[in-house]
Amino acid sequence: MLAALVAALSVTVAGSAQGDQFLVDLEHATIGSVSPKDSVRQLRAKFGAGNVIRTVGRLEGSPNVTFVVSIAGHKVVQHWNYVSTSDSAFKTKEGVGVGSTVADFARYYGEALRGEGEGASFLNFRPSGGSEFQVRVSDQCFADVAHLKADRVCTVREILL
Repeated sequence: MLAALVAALSVTVAGSAQGDQFLVDLEHATIGSVSPKDSVRQLRAKFGAGNVIRTVGRLEGSPNVTFVVSIAGHKVVQHWNYVSTSDSAFKTKEGVGVGSTVADFARYYGEALRGEGEGASFLNFRPSGGSEFQVRVSDQCFADVAHLKADRVCTVREILL
C-alpha cells in the first residue's frame, strides 16, 4: 500500500512543470519516459498496470502488438521498435510537438526529407549530431510525390521516435 502511494506521488511530481512526464526526448528516443526498449513489466512499474493497455493491430497485413501507455490521461504508443504519440501535450525541449508546423520543426532540427510510411505521409528529421526521427503530416503538405509545400496547412499530426 505504501509503495503504491509513493509511486502515485512520484507520477504526480514527474507531471509537474519541472518534470519530464510530457517530454519528447530526442536524445534518448523516449516520449513521456516511454522507450521502445522498455519491457511490459517496466512500463507497468513506471506507470501502473491499469495505465498500460495491450492492443493488437495490423502491420503490413500481419498482427502487430502495441502497448498504449496513459500518462495523466495522455497517450503514448509503444511499438516493437519505436514509440509514437499524436497527443499535443508532449513537446520537445524546444517546445514543438503535435500541432506545431513543419517550419517550427525545421527551425530546430533542419530541413525535412520525405519519409516512407504505411498509409500516411511522413517527414524525416535528422538533428545535427542526433538520431533521425519521423513526423506524420497531412497528404496536403506535399505538392507532388517529392516536394513539400511551405504553407500553414503543414502541421505535425504524430511524432515517431
